[in-house]
Amino acid sequence: MTTLSAVSQLAPASRASVARLVQIQIHGLEQTIDHALSGSGSLLTRMINAAQAAKLSAGEGQAAIDRVVASIVAARSMRAEIVAAHDELRTIGGRINLREMGWGDLVPSPETAAAASGGTAAGELAA
Repeated sequence: MTTLSAVSQLAPASRASVARLVQIQIHGLEQTIDHALSGSGSLLTRMINAAQAAKLSAGEGQAAIDRVVASIVAARSMRAEIVAAHDELRTIGGRINLREMGWGDLVPSPETAAAASGGTAAGELAA
């Protein structure tokens, strides 16, 4: 198992490579959880609409509704934990000088922008 100190001793390109794999996986997991939350909400809506269309009493199907609501609560908790893990990883990335991993896809990180312009980014050693 790779420890934080072992990762921090890797060459900058290797550290970025390892960090990119983790970043890709955590973004994928976040999307999966969001998809599950959305699907659970849609299922709940469909179940309630179906019960009303079938003119079921309020008590009929309540146990199934409770289960779906419980799954939504569980997915919400999972999402909160993964978001917290993502924040922790961002903190670790800063400690081992991988701040560029926390910028996301919306804007280029300072390191990416500096590399594109041929400059030296913060935290890099000039050759």
